[in-house]
Amino acid sequence: MRFGFLYQHPWIYDFALYGLYHGDPQARFKQVANEIPEGASVVDLCTGTSFLFKQLQDRCPNYQAFDINPRLVKHLQKQGINAQCFDVRTDTIPQADVVTMCSSLYHFHPNCRDIIQQMQNSAHQKVIVLEPVHNAKNSRFASMRWLGAQAGIVDGKINEFYFSPEAFQDLIKNTPGFQKADPAGNGRDMLAIFDGCASKRIQTKTPALS
Repeated sequence: MRFGFLYQHPWIYDFALYGLYHGDPQARFKQVANEIPEGASVVDLCTGTSFLFKQLQDRCPNYQAFDINPRLVKHLQKQGINAQCFDVRTDTIPQADVVTMCSSLYHFHPNCRDIIQQMQNSAHQKVIVLEPVHNAKNSRFASMRWLGAQAGIVDGKINEFYFSPEAFQDLIKNTPGFQKADPAGNGRDMLAIFDGCASKRIQTKTPALS
C-alpha cells in the first residue's frame, strides 16, 4: 500500500497542517468539537494524527479512530488512542452518536454522496464533514497542482479531484439530511452537518410477529 509523502510519517503530516493553517491547525477542529455533545460516542473516519481527539479527550471518552494508513494508526495506538486500520470504501462503519470525517471526503470522488449517506446510516445523532475547499489543486500554477496530487496519494492512487467551494456546496445541499454549513479554517475549509439516521432506522423496523 503506497502513500504520498504527506502520509509517510506523522511528523510530516502535522508539519504540513501547521504550514497550511498558519500555525493553528487546531482551530477548525475546535469547530468540529463544538458540534459534538458532551459524552457522545464518536467514530472518526480518516483520522490522520487525530487533531480531533485532542479536542474531545476530556469530553467524549468513547472515541474511536479509523484510518487506512497503518503508520498513522500505529502512531495513535502508541498514544493510547482507540484506533484501528479501516477502509471506508469496503468496511462497515461502526455505529456511534456522531460520525466525523475531516479533510478526506475528496478521496472518495465520485462517490462522496454515498459515503456521507453510509456515515448517516451509522450515526444516531449527526454526521460532521470538514472539508478543504481551497487547495493546491485549485491553484492556477501547474506545479502546485502536481505537488498537491503527489502529496495526497492514498493506496497507490493519485487523486485528481479536490473540492471547490461551489462543488462542495452543490454536494452537501443536494444530500438528504443536510442541516447547515459554515466556513472553517480561516475560510480554507467548509464544515457541514447532516442528520444521523441510525436510530430512526432502528425505530422504524417492522416489529417481529409473536
